[in-house]
Amino acid sequence: MQRPVGSEFGFPPDVCHFWELIFKKNRQNPPEMPFCALLLVLLNIVPHLVWSQLQITYPANRIVYQRDVNNAATFTVAGTYSQLLDRVEARFVPVQGGIATGWTLLEARPAGGSFAGQVTLQGGWYSLEVRGMLNGNPVVTATLERVGVGEVFLIMGHSNAQGGVKYSPSRPATDDRVNSVDLSKYDFKGYNNNADPTFMSKLDFIQLCDTCSIAPYNSIPWLWSQLGDSLAKKLDVPILLYSAAYGGTNMEQNYKVIKGIPFTLFGPDPFAGFRIGHPYSNLKNALLRYVPTTGLRAILALHGENDVGSSKDDVIKYYQTTIEQSRIDAGQPTTPNVFRGPDLDQNPDPSFRRPAPDLLHYTEAGQAEMARRWNRALDDAFFALAPPVLPIPVPVATARCNDGTRLTLSLPATFASYSWDGAGNAPSITPAPGTYSATVRDAKGRFWFSPAALVPTNPAPPRPTLTAQGKTTFCSESGGVTLVASGNPLDTTYRWNEGQNQRSLRVNRTGEFTVRAYNRIGCFSEASSVLRTTQAPVPEAPSLAKTGPFTLRATPRTPSVEYDWQVATGDTLSKRAEYFKTSTSAAYRARSYNPVRLNGESLVCRSAWSLPFGVDLSEFGQEQFIVYPVPSADGFVTLDSRLEWSNLSVSVVTGDGKVIFQQIYPSFDGRLRLFLGQQSGKVYIHAQTPDVRATKAALVP
Repeated sequence: MQRPVGSEFGFPPDVCHFWELIFKKNRQNPPEMPFCALLLVLLNIVPHLVWSQLQITYPANRIVYQRDVNNAATFTVAGTYSQLLDRVEARFVPVQGGIATGWTLLEARPAGGSFAGQVTLQGGWYSLEVRGMLNGNPVVTATLERVGVGEVFLIMGHSNAQGGVKYSPSRPATDDRVNSVDLSKYDFKGYNNNADPTFMSKLDFIQLCDTCSIAPYNSIPWLWSQLGDSLAKKLDVPILLYSAAYGGTNMEQNYKVIKGIPFTLFGPDPFAGFRIGHPYSNLKNALLRYVPTTGLRAILALHGENDVGSSKDDVIKYYQTTIEQSRIDAGQPTTPNVFRGPDLDQNPDPSFRRPAPDLLHYTEAGQAEMARRWNRALDDAFFALAPPVLPIPVPVATARCNDGTRLTLSLPATFASYSWDGAGNAPSITPAPGTYSATVRDAKGRFWFSPAALVPTNPAPPRPTLTAQGKTTFCSESGGVTLVASGNPLDTTYRWNEGQNQRSLRVNRTGEFTVRAYNRIGCFSEASSVLRTTQAPVPEAPSLAKTGPFTLRATPRTPSVEYDWQVATGDTLSKRAEYFKTSTSAAYRARSYNPVRLNGESLVCRSAWSLPFGVDLSEFGQEQFIVYPVPSADGFVTLDSRLEWSNLSVSVVTGDGKVIFQQIYPSFDGRLRLFLGQQSGKVYIHAQTPDVRATKAALVP
């Protein structure tokens, strides 16, 4: 008949009471038993060149974040991209349990090829979708198959916690939501030889299959896959398991490692385990390497059979020291709470343990039963009283161009060590193109794995093109021309060769212009091609003078210059010559213009308006023609007309009827100087059109 485990060793029946003794908890004593498993709860531990268009680099697939008391977790979503985006958004789609989210902003105006943002998610099992936006439209998407918010546990113990294929077969987790980190993802032999956590994998999560392991030390799922199934079903959230269990060890050895007391451990070199910190090193390394990222609900401790040679006081001391040290290693040395685990020896059934001579290790039936007992121990009261250890935000690299074209990746300078995938060991690196993530450790030895950041071949914005919104050869009075640089104004700023920093530039002079595009991390493009502008010469504003009763003249008169005339009230008159007929009393002004051809462009450049010139015609009544001077001292007079005339006939006739001068003018818009002859006496000037006839007398002395 199989003996109850522990009875043959005289294990103290009240070992389960030691937590109350240590922490003076006023709890009801558990039933007397030769062995019980123990549940430790650490409260409030605060813990390359192939790129797709959009890639999610963080979180890792199948990660489970420890949920808080409000059934939520906050974590980072990060990734890389290789096309122009002005916005990156994410949403979570429930796969089992959970609450769907809408599209949530991760980062606006991403630059340098990487993006990151924080999200808060309710407990559940999700797929993650990320999309890149440009001008309000999705242009690229990426998907992460699974990410969860749920419960995270760390197991410690001896062979009945570690398991082994030589004892009994393991079952896989049947629920997709039960996960672990697999030992095959790292150099386990190297790790086992020196207990260096850098040999452990980063964040390589798997569904706990029948051939899968549980990092850092369990080679098979053992009973924990079944516990994971039960918890996932009961809580309707995903489960993540770590295991530091080490077969053949006991709590005394954990204590001695912590205190630096040498001891022997099985193997060819009995002291090798002590020198590298086994068995406590597994628990410590899990707390340092994984828990800061995922958080933790509790440590599940399954020890007892191998501590039967120790007194109750010693067992209390071993546990108390291990608890205190684990809290220090986890970064929270003042955590007060410890809870009792299940009674694994209650109602012993011979089918639960392997037959003689073993009588210790679990059979398949034993695994199933112990998983059920653990599940019962992790009840609603436990989850209500055991506030979780929450994930600590992962550091995210920021990118900055240090010389305009080479990208520098930087992490906060608050960590104790950095390792950039072989690219450097400083907080900042300026590497060759590729993707880079860093493993960082703080002064307490805790690890974080920064999301991979992209260093593109050319992190600068595209070289801009300059476009003129109008002709580049212009007159100054037109205001010049507006030059506009290409690019996305949400992602780009600009710098012109003359120092301006806007996207468009108004130019009103002759010059040569280029522009560079800058993104928000300081990378800048090549200068654009040169765009040349030419300002055409502009005539000076004329001055006005009266040259006759009805005539104004604009001066100076330069070759190819013409004039616009305007009544000061604002009516522009259809007159182009330097002389202008003033038909009414008013103020008049003029401006000059000069038709030119430059750079293949025909332009008409106008001067400013002249000062107004007032004209008073009231003394002339309704007269249409005036002759002056009268009398004429030299025999010459000037005929001036109020209006412009077509087919004007002008003749000069002496008093006795002799015609001295006669001429028809098809278009008459100026003044006419007339010779009256050398004979003294009256002379008559006749001006006649088809519609008007006028005669004026002049006198030659």
